[in-house]
Amino acid sequence: LGKLLHFWLENIENGRVYGIVPFQGILKRSIYGGSVPPCGSGTDSVTITTDGRVLACPIAVEEKWALLAEDLRNFRESKKTFIEEPCTSCNFLKECGGRCLYAYMEKLWGEEGFYEICKITMWLVERMRKVRPKLLEMVESGIIELNDLIYPAYNNSVEIIP
Repeated sequence: LGKLLHFWLENIENGRVYGIVPFQGILKRSIYGGSVPPCGSGTDSVTITTDGRVLACPIAVEEKWALLAEDLRNFRESKKTFIEEPCTSCNFLKECGGRCLYAYMEKLWGEEGFYEICKITMWLVERMRKVRPKLLEMVESGIIELNDLIYPAYNNSVEIIP
């Protein structure tokens, strides 16, 4: 990951911005903030299934926690809070957003695996925080455009942090 970040930064210095989602997504959140969870599932966006159910997450079609309404006619607005501790008191929440809602809720790798992903995420966020001033200087000096660094331009529910 460190080598990939170095490659990305080296190319940016030469005016070429490769679309590497974790770097760009973390940078966007560090500048503008964003939804919790980052994809907006259950907060800024919902899923409507072919049978009319309203779900918080498009991949959680069978999970009870994701059901917001049995029928679209009965759905008004999601008031559920999904991302809680340990994420809500974490210093990396702004950039991380609590990660993928499905991964957060299901913890398919167990608690230990969940925290391993947290550690690498924190490592990456720290690196992005360090390079952010240099990247913004390159924008100011016209080497690159801010829009080239920012991804996604709109919430497309891409999984930036697993």
